[in-house]
Amino acid sequence: MKKQLSILLSVILLLLSGCASTDSNPATNQPKDEKISYTIYYSHPTTINSEDVDSKGQSVYTFESADTKDFTLKADEPYQNANAAESKTVTIDGQSLTLSYRESFDTPLAKCKTTALQANGSYDLYRFSDDMGNDIDVHFRKNSNELIYYLNVAAYSTIGGNYTDEDATIRAANDLVTYFGMDAITYYQEKYINSSEDFITVTYIHCINDYQTTDQIVFIYNRSGQLALMNADHKGVFDAFEKQLTSENLQAAKAALTKSIANTIEIDAPTLVMEAEGKVYLRIIGKNKQNDSMSVPPRFYINVY
Repeated sequence: MKKQLSILLSVILLLLSGCASTDSNPATNQPKDEKISYTIYYSHPTTINSEDVDSKGQSVYTFESADTKDFTLKADEPYQNANAAESKTVTIDGQSLTLSYRESFDTPLAKCKTTALQANGSYDLYRFSDDMGNDIDVHFRKNSNELIYYLNVAAYSTIGGNYTDEDATIRAANDLVTYFGMDAITYYQEKYINSSEDFITVTYIHCINDYQTTDQIVFIYNRSGQLALMNADHKGVFDAFEKQLTSENLQAAKAALTKSIANTIEIDAPTLVMEAEGKVYLRIIGKNKQNDSMSVPPRFYINVY
């Protein structure tokens, strides 16, 4: 109990610092007299305002359909990794589990040209099945013990209980340190809590110069207090690019993208995302002010460097 209270106190003190700026990185933005080539990807052509963009100014703009880029990083078909251990033993949610290797997956990052990302693009799936046939799936980064995913099917099916949002918040702070180390407290600077009748979701978000990224760790607890899901599959994917993601570059990209979006669109949720070739883009989700009939909100992407 003393150990948990000590961890929790450290978590609270460090989280109070918020989404700290990383402007200590050396500036790597382009010289002021050099034009920046921006490519803007859009999901709905009617939401783009390309005619009013000043291509004679400091930047060069091109426009493409978002369908021409892969921003999903969806894994390919499974295969067998000959180097994977037959089994692994881990303790998660208070259970010591001996997991058996099942299969492996590659996301597009495994094949991208950025060497630092390739190891983040492959993972091995291990499974534990109890006597009732309930599965627990755990993903580890390929050929390492870095845990990035946990799913307890039985816990996800459990309904009812008196576990509160406060209980889950305290638990998630401890789990963040337990599974990802003390450094995770300052690395994941923002936290969001969503709750429903049966589940509480606590999401930790890594920020770069006050911009959220898709490097997030998600904990989902059922109302009985069981960990139903933990997802950290984008953990660390932006680390190799933080020097290029300066405040100046980010602000310039956001301004360029905002200028290119039609006035009828309300912009929201600027987030740094990774695409399949291993390059970082700023994404904005839009909402049509005049007509909310779009089944999927419009999405816009722009390169930052």
